[in-house]
Amino acid sequence: MENTVMESIDLTKVADLFSLSEEELLKEAIELFLQQKKREIQQVQQEILSQYGVTSREDLKQLIFQNKIEEYPALEDVIVTENLTGYLDLLDVYLGNLSSVKIISSNDLVPMAA
Repeated sequence: MENTVMESIDLTKVADLFSLSEEELLKEAIELFLQQKKREIQQVQQEILSQYGVTSREDLKQLIFQNKIEEYPALEDVIVTENLTGYLDLLDVYLGNLSSVKIISSNDLVPMAA
């Protein structure tokens, strides 16, 4: 097979190559993307917590409340990890709903009349 530069990828051809529908291909791609983003967010959370020698946000809060570590910047890190947990929760919702939803793109949307 000759190496060629592609300007576009035909989803139908890729899906056909693996005996999938375009929707199945897109769902698998979205699932892998969301799982990768979850891993990245979890890694960031773990890096933050490991700076304090803890494995959970609650343990970090305890260190702050027991005055075992300085409140600043630890309290900011608690807030960051809480926000990251919110993103993880949202990704879990998307992943949980992925099998039962129809995949649409902005091209599928009908413009609203003015």
